[in-house]
Amino acid sequence: TMLQQFCIAFVAEKWQIYATIAAGTIGSVSFPAISSIKANNANSSEQGTVQGALFGARALAQGIGPVMFAAIFSAFTRSDTDLPYFPGAPFLFGTLLMLVAVMIAAYIEIKPEPTSSDLEHAWEGWLPYFLSIPARISTKFSRNFQSLEDMGGNGSLMEEGGLLEDESPAGPQS
Repeated sequence: TMLQQFCIAFVAEKWQIYATIAAGTIGSVSFPAISSIKANNANSSEQGTVQGALFGARALAQGIGPVMFAAIFSAFTRSDTDLPYFPGAPFLFGTLLMLVAVMIAAYIEIKPEPTSSDLEHAWEGWLPYFLSIPARISTKFSRNFQSLEDMGGNGSLMEEGGLLEDESPAGPQS
């Protein structure tokens, strides 16, 4: 958690780090909770996309984070640098990153739940769509038959025997 990161940055004794980590273990349930919240707020057709993005961001952070925080720790603990000696710098940087994430999350627009009148209006658009499906299928098939006639066929895919015109059980007829 952000508070845990901030406290770890300024610990001076061993017991303080253990107390901070013990208090921060509650934050270990944050990823499953966030994953659940996102899944419950996404359409069923978007579940894979949401979970993929969430786990992808987590994997990216797990790959880049250790390298970036090790570089920050090294920069603030070397004796040959002008930076002050501050081994808590990576944790302070982590606190800053979490603060930025909280600020971004605060500006995310929350869409209101649809009301029953919204659902009634949604059906007004869907009903004509569903009723037009047979006509669209018929149009598609008639285009396919027309293209067969253009190629010199008679527009019929099947002969009386149930086979295509140039097929027989023994192969093409000559």
